[in-house]
Amino acid sequence: ATPMSHLQGRMLIPVYLHLKLRYIFAATSFGKKACKKLDRIYRQAVIAKIGFCRMTVLDIIHSNFEYGGYQIPTSWHLQGSQHLYYLIGHLQLEDLLGKHLLHCLD
Repeated sequence: ATPMSHLQGRMLIPVYLHLKLRYIFAATSFGKKACKKLDRIYRQAVIAKIGFCRMTVLDIIHSNFEYGGYQIPTSWHLQGSQHLYYLIGHLQLEDLLGKHLLHCLD
């Protein structure tokens, strides 16, 4: 295995890992505590590749680019955005599930 550069490590989380997690989060409903445990598992494996030490404040990793952060979403936020994505998708398609959801929302 060849060593990764700082930029390659930074791209690893949003491109590869979160693509895999997005697929899982579409059908799950983890609580906030379980999402934090999941974050700890993958964050420790990748944080050194980004160029940060393990004691780096998480606000730097998760905050917006505007504030100097890396804008890497937490599992909790990623799961919520995936649920909204599929909910809105079903409402737009007006399929059977979308009609049931619209009926429940009214």
